[in-house]
Amino acid sequence: MDIHNYKKRLARTLENIKNSKISANNKKVIFKFHDNCFTEGLSVCKIERYLYDLQRFAGMLKKDLLKSNKDDIKQVVAQIEKKEWSPHSKHTFKVMIRKFYKSIEGPEEKGVYPERIRWLHSNVKYSSLKLPGELITEDDVQKMITSTNNLRDRALVAILFESGCRIGEIGNLKIKDITFDEYGMKINVSGKTGGRRVRLVNSVPYLQAWINIHPENQNPDSYIWIGRDTRELLNYATFAYIPKHMAELAGIKKRIHPHLFRHSRATVLAKHLTEAQMKDYLGWTQSSKMAGVYVHMSGRDTDDAILKLNGVKIDEDKKEELKLKPKPCLRCKTINEATNKFCKLCGLILNQEEADRIISDDLKRKNIDGVMERIVDDPDFRRLLAEKLNGKVYLPHDSQC
Repeated sequence: MDIHNYKKRLARTLENIKNSKISANNKKVIFKFHDNCFTEGLSVCKIERYLYDLQRFAGMLKKDLLKSNKDDIKQVVAQIEKKEWSPHSKHTFKVMIRKFYKSIEGPEEKGVYPERIRWLHSNVKYSSLKLPGELITEDDVQKMITSTNNLRDRALVAILFESGCRIGEIGNLKIKDITFDEYGMKINVSGKTGGRRVRLVNSVPYLQAWINIHPENQNPDSYIWIGRDTRELLNYATFAYIPKHMAELAGIKKRIHPHLFRHSRATVLAKHLTEAQMKDYLGWTQSSKMAGVYVHMSGRDTDDAILKLNGVKIDEDKKEELKLKPKPCLRCKTINEATNKFCKLCGLILNQEEADRIISDDLKRKNIDGVMERIVDDPDFRRLLAEKLNGKVYLPHDSQC
């Protein structure tokens, strides 16, 4: 199922190109490029984006696409770089230019491009990645989860963060794609690079809680993320709204969107996994440079080297405390969500701070009760109280002023 409605978007983009004011020659070559993309087996998602950007490129070029020269293209790229687009949007626009001219003009030899675009490179700079303060943290996820009682939405945010999957991969999950085992669960997702299995641990209790009340939980072909009333798969707009709304409820000021969960998770994993492991877990091709970018940005190897250089001993066995780690109940052994304060089965206190607070409050109440008992037992106090009730004693707080 296409949660983004890419086929409908592609049809709309093609219709816009037909009705646009660009030249007949440009329209003809754009439709030829459209056919070439399908022949190569590109996804509808990628083709739609290429055609959308290609229409804009043709408008900015102001001449036939095949009559342009290097200087013409450089002028358009300069305009793009001056625009307040995201680094990713600028990157995909330049990728489109390279893809278009190579597809139409060749040569077929891999890695070789026509002379007019040979100068154009489309790498994303390290500086374009999000700063740590813009990323989603475990604290943010905890706040988002506790901001709502909606079990579906809690499960969605927990899985988006732990898995680092693309929203299209998570959005299309079905009941049959989930396998629970003694260690947690495995989900089978299908994405840009094909299918893969993703191991999850921390988000397991949240998904279990949702599946337990899922209206179609006996149907293995039912989608996981469905509307409570419609029982139909959520669309992309709803998938984007859920975490954004939860963040607003939690008072989080960051710009929250589904892909930020993937970026945030990749940043965390870069400190612990090898590049090959990251490619496998996050669904990148082995030729992708993204894993290397995240490892570079993490500074993992550099930090270790500098610490050792300065005589700081690194505890290799020390593990970071996972705030979203499930909480096993010491009494009944039930696995609870990380945000639970009490066991969902037997009611035992799970959080030590919460236990200390309850004990402290209980002691305070007992102390107050003890003081009150001693006061009530005092003969003088009892005499004054009786006289007060009979209206014989005037106390300052009786004044009406």
